[in-house]
Amino acid sequence: MSSETKAETQTLTTPSYSSDVDNGIVKDVVLWRRKKINISVLVAATAAWVLMEVFEFNFLTLISWVAILGLASIFLYANMLRLLGKEPPNLLGLEVSEKTTTRIAHTVRAWIEEGIRWLFLVGAEKEWPVFVGAVAGLLSLSYLGSCMDLLTLVYMGTYVVKLFYESFLSRSHYLFNFNFDV
Repeated sequence: MSSETKAETQTLTTPSYSSDVDNGIVKDVVLWRRKKINISVLVAATAAWVLMEVFEFNFLTLISWVAILGLASIFLYANMLRLLGKEPPNLLGLEVSEKTTTRIAHTVRAWIEEGIRWLFLVGAEKEWPVFVGAVAGLLSLSYLGSCMDLLTLVYMGTYVVKLFYESFLSRSHYLFNFNFDV
């Protein structure tokens, strides 16, 4: 077998995730430890829930209205600065760097690859309990999805994650192999 063929047939490696990107902010938000950030997340989630459930906005409609609000506020801000005789800030230099977009693309690709690996692992294993457990979990998730929408499920799920994590801290570290500093 030539070295080119060996390089082509190598298995995919598991992606490594660095925890220095968020400095524990995501963990603190999920576990409701940072009050100001959590209040803003709670207000934003409640506003999104009210707009999508009570006023029955679609997701695309909601995103469009947020974009319109942002555009109108920037327009009013720039015109007010011109009326007051001040120099508006130069916003032409705002851009998302190629490094950031590449990192986001690699992260999303790693998540998709990990999901596909999991599907093949569960589908190819000869252990029936693993397969039956995965199918039962997906069916229960499907049933929950038919009872409520995704936003409500995520909204209520944040409390369940916090309760599970703090109640079964030692077991969750063992089961999920988290390396959190608590």
